[in-house]
Amino acid sequence: MFLQVAYKLNTVVKHFSKSSVLADVFIVMFLQVAFKLNTVVNTHNKDENMVEEIMQLNPCRWKVFQCLLIDGENTGPDALRRAESFVITNAEFDEFLRRHKDVEYLVPESNEKMQKSYLILDEYMRFLDCTKGAKEHSRSVLDVGVENALNFSGFDEKMFFKRGGKYVWSKADMQLDW
Repeated sequence: MFLQVAYKLNTVVKHFSKSSVLADVFIVMFLQVAFKLNTVVNTHNKDENMVEEIMQLNPCRWKVFQCLLIDGENTGPDALRRAESFVITNAEFDEFLRRHKDVEYLVPESNEKMQKSYLILDEYMRFLDCTKGAKEHSRSVLDVGVENALNFSGFDEKMFFKRGGKYVWSKADMQLDW
């Protein structure tokens, strides 16, 4: 078992450079932990082919996100960080997905899906609506109740289901082959 895990780690090292990430990968593989892997496709990795490494890691879900700009978060004058140089086109994102289409647990999330299909609460219990490219907050659920605040969340339930937002996450129900 240890040699098998060491071999898998050796093959993924070209995609993961930080030792803490490698340690986490080792623990997940050695202990056979069910996990979800997230990848943000951007200008630096859009041309890569990760099929072999992802299949060796064998996550339960591989969520592949298109780099999304949110005003005040990662773009604009008040941004906490700058991501403009990481943005890719829809065509580049689609090409990445085409190259990885054989990974059965791939869950693609374009910018359109991400902006409308998540419920996000800030530290003041306000829903954050990102549908217009910035985080616009509702009134706090503590002041107006969940149902009222939810009306200002920008949440699209149909898009949530379309992107596969509801899925089995109980290890007992996953029917894992290990």
